[in-house]
Amino acid sequence: MNKELSPAERFRMALDGYVGCQSPYCFIRRADKAMLAPHSFNMLHNRTVNAIVGLPARYKDNAAKFAIASPAFNVVESICYRPDGAPIIDGKFNMWTDPGIEALAEKPEIFLRHMRYLIPNDAERHLLLAWLAWIVQHPDQKVMFAILIVGRGGTGKSWLGKVMQRLFGKDNVVMLEKEDALKEIYNGFSENKRFVFVHETPAKQMAEIADKLRGLITESEIQVRRMHMERYPADNFANLMMIANEQVELKLTNRRWAIISANDDPVGVDDNGQPTPAHKAYYDRLWNVIPEDGSVTDELRRILHYLQTLPLDHPKVAFDRLVPPMTATKKEAASIGEDGERTIASFVLEARENREGPFRFDLFTQEEVAEHCGGTVGHALSDAMTEAGCRKLRYPNGGDVQLRLGTGKARRLWARSKTIAERFAKASAVKISDAYKAEHKGVAKVPPMPGADTSPDFE
Repeated sequence: MNKELSPAERFRMALDGYVGCQSPYCFIRRADKAMLAPHSFNMLHNRTVNAIVGLPARYKDNAAKFAIASPAFNVVESICYRPDGAPIIDGKFNMWTDPGIEALAEKPEIFLRHMRYLIPNDAERHLLLAWLAWIVQHPDQKVMFAILIVGRGGTGKSWLGKVMQRLFGKDNVVMLEKEDALKEIYNGFSENKRFVFVHETPAKQMAEIADKLRGLITESEIQVRRMHMERYPADNFANLMMIANEQVELKLTNRRWAIISANDDPVGVDDNGQPTPAHKAYYDRLWNVIPEDGSVTDELRRILHYLQTLPLDHPKVAFDRLVPPMTATKKEAASIGEDGERTIASFVLEARENREGPFRFDLFTQEEVAEHCGGTVGHALSDAMTEAGCRKLRYPNGGDVQLRLGTGKARRLWARSKTIAERFAKASAVKISDAYKAEHKGVAKVPPMPGADTSPDFE
């Protein structure tokens, strides 16, 4: 017959399941790496400690204090998050959890078929696959931009987030139903994660969310705020993906986001959008890849192998983790204003890409752009030109290059690209003036763009 353990023995056994952390001051449970504040630890273990015979009065109702005083209690300086790393690194407790999934060297037909359907644009699909492959192949590096997938609901966008949760392990992924958690004062949701997935992102709040998440996307370290804990720094290896069921508006110059368009029609629906047997068969097969019981299917293992081995130097991929490529969907997101009308930025971008009007030249003025694309000279047009890739000409001292044309007032000069602007960065005012006049001499004006509003604005 087994002897019943005493309260002291029970507490010592319980204590073996924890590691103490100096900063942040907490108790880390080894089994699930949950971080417990001292008051939470007390709630769990005070009754056991209080039952210990001969317990000094200073430890009554304070199991946390009693644990810290134990010579056998293991204490670390702080925490870290090192995917694929050792349990303790340089005196820091590694909060990463091994997902325990082995790759299977076979082609993931279900996954690839769904990707071809879900993201019809070849370039955008290759971008998404490369982004996913990078975060799988490089656990010690972040992609410095997030992915936003836009499209109507019911097509299987959220399935992609669930797949990544299984590949990385649920402890290394956070799935947020809405954007609410992103706006909370406490941001512990993003700590110790490789992948953050948010869906049902409200289109009208996208600009606010994008601004709030700048640090999460690009910083290697974030300041974490947890309830009942002091603020502390934490490693940031989280990569962010969001989905929205309606079109969003985001500036072209926001280099922290790549926007991708998803198919709007679920597989196998009829002309009225109603499901058919083909619809049910397709999505049953899709969701069976990630069964609710959490078991690992062969298709999941195939997906892992595919992402582990996808060559990122392939011409169709051409992936740069630092800067997102300009996608057709992002251009569209930047082209429509809140009133549903085309923005001045869209007219400027179209003209620049097609080398129309003043964009036939290396150098031009904002007035010439306004005459061709519509709008009025001012901050709105300046922002639109910058978004499109144009740059002001500046002297080495930072002053704007201005050119007097005829008897009119001096006008600021712009370059069609950053490279052209750098070429003239050290040029004299005379040389810049000669270059502008040589390009524009004898060249007929091009009519305004169709649809551009060239009428003057009145207050």
